[in-house]
Amino acid sequence: MPTSCRDHLLTQSLLITPKSNGGTRELADRASKPFRDYYLGGLELRETFVAHLSESGQFHIFLSSAEAVEEELEEELEEEVEEVSLN
Repeated sequence: MPTSCRDHLLTQSLLITPKSNGGTRELADRASKPFRDYYLGGLELRETFVAHLSESGQFHIFLSSAEAVEEELEEELEEEVEEVSLN
């Protein structure tokens, strides 16, 4: 019988990690599989879709990615550094 709110939460939690509620790695993998499949599957589909758009050159749809944002910020920073260097 749970004696505190924390104990109650632990008895009601999902076995997501090997350590939670004494679960095993196999149980954790099984419990997290739908989430892992969803996020990894979505990432793969997005990458395939963005690659198709980039290669075809027929579409003008903007889909931001972390890499694109990082590249844009780096370019802006380089431009600002050049401006400051010239002045």
